[in-house]
Amino acid sequence: MKKETEALEVLSNERLAEDVFALSFRAPYIAEAARAGQFVMIMACEKSERIPLTIADRDKETGSVTLVFKVMGRSSSDLSFMKKGDSLFYAAGPLGKPAVFPDGPGRAIAVGGGIGLALIFPVIKEMTAKGLSVSTIAGVRENKFLFWDDRLRAGSEKFCLTSDDGSCGEKDFVTGPLKRELEAGGDIKIVYAVGPVIMMKTVADLTRTYGVATMVSLNPIMVDGTGMCGSCRVNIAGKTRFACVDGPDFDAHEVDFNELISRLSLYKDKEEEASRAPHKCRCL
Repeated sequence: MKKETEALEVLSNERLAEDVFALSFRAPYIAEAARAGQFVMIMACEKSERIPLTIADRDKETGSVTLVFKVMGRSSSDLSFMKKGDSLFYAAGPLGKPAVFPDGPGRAIAVGGGIGLALIFPVIKEMTAKGLSVSTIAGVRENKFLFWDDRLRAGSEKFCLTSDDGSCGEKDFVTGPLKRELEAGGDIKIVYAVGPVIMMKTVADLTRTYGVATMVSLNPIMVDGTGMCGSCRVNIAGKTRFACVDGPDFDAHEVDFNELISRLSLYKDKEEEASRAPHKCRCL
């Protein structure tokens, strides 16, 4: 892990869908070292909070890193206002353990919901590099939240899109096509899911009944990112683990999702208060 000492120049900040942005910035060390599943701690400006964002893409040749995020609170809002030529105040990474996949041949299923559509993109590439045949299931609430489906389709041997309201793809949750894939059988070596916590929980509940190994990328509250503060603790197989240094990927069948859901709501009132306050960043 290394904090970039260069300018951290913003190369682009593209709106992908409603409240969803892809921010690319110059960070050669992170671009060189990052692996699928890892994240960075990032601050837009001096007065922004430091927040974790999973690396969605990187280019070692240009030294660029791409983060995809949804505007949820003040700090992600700060990031959404950044323009080409601006400089991020802080970025440290890559953090967390890289995702680990079995070698092929065999099948792998990548499941992404919401922002998870971007986060499974590097996962699909690494699964394919391992010789696995990748089926991808992407789910959104409605069409206005859809993005990168072209990338996911191009990188997968099989692709299925679902939406809660039927405005794109088939009207279903991701567990619908996932169940079909599981019932089809074959040598399914791993299912990897990332998205809303309730989605990951339902995926884990389903794959458990089929005895298929499943990994999830968790998103607990995180402050430090290096294991010092303990705010990102999660219950894994009855033991406390820290998502920043022990994860963020964990065996889905060992995660206490109910505790994770409860902890994610701890600071809702503070988050709402911060969202109403005026922007204080000097770059905005």
